[in-house]
Amino acid sequence: MIAVLVLNVFSSNAFGQEIDYGKATILPKAIKNFLNNKEGKKYSETQFVNAMNHIAHAPKYAPSDQDATIVISEDFSKWTAGSEGNPDTKDVSQNASELSSLMNYPGNWSGIYTYQAGGMIYLGYDQANGPGYLRTPAIDLRGKQGLYRIKLRVRNDIPNTQQMLQVISIDEESTFVINMDAKPFDNKWTDMEFTFSGGVEKTSIMLCANGGNIYIDDFTVECVTYPLDSPKITYVSFIDINKIEVKWSPVDGATSYYVYVQDPEDNSILDEQTVTGTSAYLRFIPIDHKKYYIYIIAKNGEDESFPTVWWDSLRPSYVTTPIALPATNISDNGFTANWEKAISASQYILAVTQEHVATRDNETFIIFDDDFSSLDNTSIENPGLVAQLGYCDRYFKRGGWYGDLVIGMNGMIAITNVYAEIDMNGNLKSPKMNLGVGDGKVNISGYTASMFGDAALSIAIVKDNQVVDEKTINVSTSGGTFDIELSGGSYDSQIYISIPDNLSSKDYILLDNIKITCTMNKGEIIKLPYTTYYVPYTETSHNVEMPFTGEDKAYYNVQGYFSDEMKSDVSNDITVSRATGIAELSDAAEKASVTLTEGGVAISNPKAAKIYIYSINGSMVTKDLTGTTHTTVALPSGSYIVRVGNDIFKIMR
Repeated sequence: MIAVLVLNVFSSNAFGQEIDYGKATILPKAIKNFLNNKEGKKYSETQFVNAMNHIAHAPKYAPSDQDATIVISEDFSKWTAGSEGNPDTKDVSQNASELSSLMNYPGNWSGIYTYQAGGMIYLGYDQANGPGYLRTPAIDLRGKQGLYRIKLRVRNDIPNTQQMLQVISIDEESTFVINMDAKPFDNKWTDMEFTFSGGVEKTSIMLCANGGNIYIDDFTVECVTYPLDSPKITYVSFIDINKIEVKWSPVDGATSYYVYVQDPEDNSILDEQTVTGTSAYLRFIPIDHKKYYIYIIAKNGEDESFPTVWWDSLRPSYVTTPIALPATNISDNGFTANWEKAISASQYILAVTQEHVATRDNETFIIFDDDFSSLDNTSIENPGLVAQLGYCDRYFKRGGWYGDLVIGMNGMIAITNVYAEIDMNGNLKSPKMNLGVGDGKVNISGYTASMFGDAALSIAIVKDNQVVDEKTINVSTSGGTFDIELSGGSYDSQIYISIPDNLSSKDYILLDNIKITCTMNKGEIIKLPYTTYYVPYTETSHNVEMPFTGEDKAYYNVQGYFSDEMKSDVSNDITVSRATGIAELSDAAEKASVTLTEGGVAISNPKAAKIYIYSINGSMVTKDLTGTTHTTVALPSGSYIVRVGNDIFKIMR
């Protein structure tokens, strides 16, 4: 049963933290223990969080037969007290000099909750402070290429459980966290190997596990040298959707480069290429705010470099505004909407408005009719967020409906008042429309049920946020249908569905098969959003199914979309008329004008709209936001797109 509305999709990273797109904000307890100790005071949580979020998962190719120079080789042969399965009870870390004396490699070793276990080390766990850790002295891991490999064996002391071994490398001089990684293990001995780059003269290695109570043995740290140096990534840029340009410096001896991009959530390879030059275009569609790993490996036959990794999010600097084109294939049942490509759009938002003219008296017009079948794949256990202070256009058959705390369950929608105490109350509001047609009455029917107990549902006609007419429906867990009539509709009225404010119980109200109709007399007009389509970026046309009768009209515009935060302006409007069988550009396009001059263009802008000029490939050349009604712009020879408000002009000079 739902206790909390899920507003974000989370996954888990290698450190066992619940994260959003691989970004952790909570550190494992062992690292917090280190930060709370005297030796960890010079570091910050932010440094560790950043390193944790920067984990580059094991490269696709990572051979282990490189030249290696051992720096630390610790078999814990001096840790003779206790045994495997029965560690000694003395925490050696309480005496730093004793801890260091038990190590074969000299220097200042440190840790917490460290115990001898018959020729191995046992990292324990404290109920108050969490798991223990072991940290090496500062060692020189520069080598020839700054690459180093860590090997060890590890076993969990807790039966039938799995946890993560965490390996952290730290620059002791600059107090910079160089690398972090983690791998799973259970209560069987597991051989582990980690290879890192960025080794410095004073590097310390820290070992811990998120649950503690682990045995570690045969711990080695070695500098490694690959046959080829690693490339240096010099440039990563979002060129267009499905086109990411990557450049890097050449590597002596390399005959080719293997380039690939990895998804941080499931480590899948999104695209991979082998090229002979020092640049490549990766073909994948980034998700906004999601950070990706791009790897490059220099190759020469069987020889190769350690992978260079770039890690960050990818997004365009802007999305160009598409140009809506006249509709085609106009018939009694709809038309084909058309537009030109927009640079950097991952999809297009095609918004269609319907204008219906009644052909007879007492004609029934359907305002809304939805069984919410688009939400069939949701369930009570796995609900889908339809809207949180936003439009429901992705899920509703009709566009323009705005909602808050609207979720999908089992092919139905639900609104909730469980957050009413913090002024968050689920509701749905229709677009504004002329409900004054006919006798100003609206019929609303459907199915409703509650999840937890007896509840109520309010359905009203509102205008300017004032209730004109309202009906309250009693709702129960057994569910049932309803059929109500509201009166008092007028121009710019809206339908408002909510849970009454005076309902003391907290519940989820399910809704299904909602149908809203009104009665019209001949010649009356009603205009409202018809539907919104989300069209893939590969398409620049879409079939719109909409009945055309008599003098009906449709209007559409298009918007380039990359993410909710990165969208283009809305395009010019196209009017589609079945009566004439033609589609027309919006009237505003006739009022602004662009004419060629000797050195550029002259722009007439009677509505004082914003002016943008783009090159033919979509990059902005200049803009004028001053509201001038006439201006001239110097332009070199070439093709351009001039946008004056919603009016679009293509020119060539």
